[in-house]
Amino acid sequence: MAQLILDGKEHGVKVFVMQIRDENHLPLKGIAIGDLGNKVGDNANDTGYMSIDNVRIPRTNLLSKYETVTREGKFVTVLKASPQVHYSTMTLTRAMMICASGARLCQAATIAIRYSCVRKQGFTSFSSNISYNSEEYQIVDLKIQQYRLFKQLAHGYAFKLIGMWISEQVETIEGGELGKLNNIEKLKEVAITSAALKSLCTQVAYNGIEDLRKCCGGNGYLLNSGIAALRNEYLVQVTAEGDMAVMAILSGKFLAQTIDSVKRGNATTGLMDYFNVFSNNNLNIKSLLPQKAKSSTEFFNIDYLLRLFSYKSLFKCFTLYTEFVKLISEGVELQKAFETLAIEASQATYSHCYYIILLTFVNKIKQIKNTKISNVLTKLCSLFACTVIKDDNWGDILASDQFRLINTAITSLLSDIRPDCVPLCDSFDYSDYSLKSTIGRYDGNVYEALFDAAQHSTLNRQEVFEGYEEVLRPHLNLSLLRYGNKHIDLITKF
Repeated sequence: MAQLILDGKEHGVKVFVMQIRDENHLPLKGIAIGDLGNKVGDNANDTGYMSIDNVRIPRTNLLSKYETVTREGKFVTVLKASPQVHYSTMTLTRAMMICASGARLCQAATIAIRYSCVRKQGFTSFSSNISYNSEEYQIVDLKIQQYRLFKQLAHGYAFKLIGMWISEQVETIEGGELGKLNNIEKLKEVAITSAALKSLCTQVAYNGIEDLRKCCGGNGYLLNSGIAALRNEYLVQVTAEGDMAVMAILSGKFLAQTIDSVKRGNATTGLMDYFNVFSNNNLNIKSLLPQKAKSSTEFFNIDYLLRLFSYKSLFKCFTLYTEFVKLISEGVELQKAFETLAIEASQATYSHCYYIILLTFVNKIKQIKNTKISNVLTKLCSLFACTVIKDDNWGDILASDQFRLINTAITSLLSDIRPDCVPLCDSFDYSDYSLKSTIGRYDGNVYEALFDAAQHSTLNRQEVFEGYEEVLRPHLNLSLLRYGNKHIDLITKF
């Protein structure tokens, strides 16, 4: 990809095909190329450098279905295509990354939950006559473990569903014909939303995978656990295809612009239709806050939770908008104003993201006809919402007494989800082959798998390591070592 410049005039970045190595696999003259070295993860993908110095690329090597350069050096348009098609490609890529965030988080949750159902630690009785044979807890039954495990499982389901939704939106826009778009009006909204969701979902998924790894204790450090390797391989997604902070800020800018458009009389539709409340110039934003819950059971109601998330997004977005208007009225330049409000923009973006994630989750549940499945997923959805409220600093939205009710609701939900936690993981149908985990095996034979994996360690291929004779043996008391585990009296003379 390179800038196309003809007679000093720039025509933008274009795509060329070029040969870089000869028949002996050596770089061609003027080309220097190499690998950047090992990374934290994602080492299956090449990451390298290349410099090109005074190399001629034939004119016909330009990918020129839509635009080309004539023999005379004139830039011409061959076939008119939607200029927004570039956004469509980028949006699809981000949609795939959002889907992957859910998939990888669910894989990690599967490993950690299965292991937690096998691993035992801590005696269930506090009596004085405890022995090594006394009954111990399955760590999945400890509330703190449940909170960490089931919270990430709920997020995994939520991210999977929003990933499917955003992919469907992209398919609707593209219409299946390369270079043409069916719905250009919807593209910007979906492009910005995919950027915002990619920013949020990838970092939350990575943090979730890491916490699930920690839930596996010492065995979570082993690469054969599957979850440690998964954590390393996923890390690249947080910054790939756009830095999370930059995308969050740009998305916040779009949200503020949408409010401004609505206040000018332009109603919005689709995903952003809840912003139409801003058409009322006398709106008191706090009047939109749902009534305080009177009992913890109200936080089991996904429609009530959805109203709370809608309000949080509207409140944060309106705060961003009013602060922006204030700065502009004080003479601050447009770009400088958004740089100043970067933190507020990120908060508004993520509040909007959580609202549409929950909205998608709720809508999918309401489409399920099987009551038993619907009930289980409703509890998981409620847990997702409650843990977001608890962990995402909603102190400026809800009163302290509401958090006490939320804590009670979460405790109850954890107990309700516990019997179904393994089936909720098994429903993903991840095979042992795909998980590549000793501790997340479907059959639960964790310790047998750990022992078997240890036998394949390169350090165990021979009893005596290479270099023993030259490096270590000269420094040892060989006479003492020959006695092995014989009685101490026999070796006192040493």
